[in-house]
Amino acid sequence: MELVNDYYNIITTPIFQRDRTPTGFIHPITGQIFMLTKDFYKRQKMCDSMYNELHYDELKFRNQSWLKLAKIIYEILQVR
Repeated sequence: MELVNDYYNIITTPIFQRDRTPTGFIHPITGQIFMLTKDFYKRQKMCDSMYNELHYDELKFRNQSWLKLAKIIYEILQVR
């Protein structure tokens, strides 16, 4: 969040907090939501593993949520 503040010379407001610690904010220019997560590497590892096995471009890791990944896997299983 501080990087965005410094780069654009603006102040961002956190939209999510846990114990007064910002855990997410909306980028003031792009509108993109940034969230602090504990499972980033788990999702990345799962995507890499499944992409190496199935070779579907949709499984390349793009920081997708678990819900998005589940939808992608469901769609792949429907095609097979």
